[in-house]
Amino acid sequence: MAWFGKKEDEELLPNLPEDKTLPGLPDVENHYSNYQYTAETKPTTFSPRDFGTTIKQNLDGAQRSSFDIRSSRESTNFIPEVPFTQNSVSRSNIKMKSKGSPDSVYIRLDKFNVTKEALEDMKARVIEFERTIDKIKEVKEREGKELEEWEREIQLIKARLDSIDSNLFDNVL
Repeated sequence: MAWFGKKEDEELLPNLPEDKTLPGLPDVENHYSNYQYTAETKPTTFSPRDFGTTIKQNLDGAQRSSFDIRSSRESTNFIPEVPFTQNSVSRSNIKMKSKGSPDSVYIRLDKFNVTKEALEDMKARVIEFERTIDKIKEVKEREGKELEEWEREIQLIKARLDSIDSNLFDNVL
């Protein structure tokens, strides 16, 4: 097994000259002139008139059909119509967007519904936070009022203490 041996040079076929003339078609009449026709194998030629009379001759003994050929010819030109329904959409109401437009967004309905529910939940939480903040503001205002009252009371107590201190100790000194 010589896997890595030299490749043998392949012999190429010599180039043939190009012949630009095509052979002619065989003559059909001469080709079939040697054929002997018998009564059974002789090809028949029909004209449209002969065809109609041949059919009539064949149908003389047969029972006539109630099928009308003229009406069938007229019905061959018949184009079936699609029945109109109220639910059909007119083309003018449909706005087609190109596939490449950046406005096209395709999402699955289940993901859309999950996202919609999540947004509604977030809205409910935001409303709850707003209520909590309003309650905190009310508590802050009440506490602020209480603190102001305490400061006033402390100021009053200080003023009384100062007046008592000044009355007591001014007389002593």
